[in-house]
Amino acid sequence: MADEPIVVSANAGLIDGLQSAGRYAVVLIGFTTAVLGLLKVHDIAGMIALIQSNGGQVLAAVSGLIALGTAAYGVFKSKKRGTQIATVAANPVVPDAVATIKES
Repeated sequence: MADEPIVVSANAGLIDGLQSAGRYAVVLIGFTTAVLGLLKVHDIAGMIALIQSNGGQVLAAVSGLIALGTAAYGVFKSKKRGTQIATVAANPVVPDAVATIKES
């Protein structure tokens, strides 16, 4: 059984970055929907009181920045790895039996 070559899009970095951003958007939308649902039925009144206090505002801001930073780093790493694999596949030293570029 012969192994098939890896076919890589020339835009692998952009595609991987967009897919990663899409996954984060789905998680954010799901989280927002869940929180709004909890707020609607008043299950997290204590959490709301904490967030409304001064310490809670700082905590909310810090956790929001950490979440945004994590998402940005994930998108960056996905784009970087996709670009790296496209660069390797485009290298003339790499045999076409191992990896090839598919122009989009």
